[in-house]
Amino acid sequence: MIAGVWGEDSTQRKLVEAETTVTDSIRALYDQADSLYDQGKYGKAKEKMNSAYASFELLKEKDPDTRAIHRRMLC
Repeated sequence: MIAGVWGEDSTQRKLVEAETTVTDSIRALYDQADSLYDQGKYGKAKEKMNSAYASFELLKEKDPDTRAIHRRMLC
């Protein structure tokens, strides 16, 4: 019984770590898009933002405020 609990805790921890990694990757894509936009590379910035938004949509839990920010940046 205890081993089952530990296994569930370990799995949950791994899921949280994986989602944190994904969130960090989304943030990196967003930062890259922002930098490209500042350099006047609007097409490439749009591609990065599309990738960031698509990755965001794959998250299990999505923050509505963050979704709104991503959508505004896509325009």
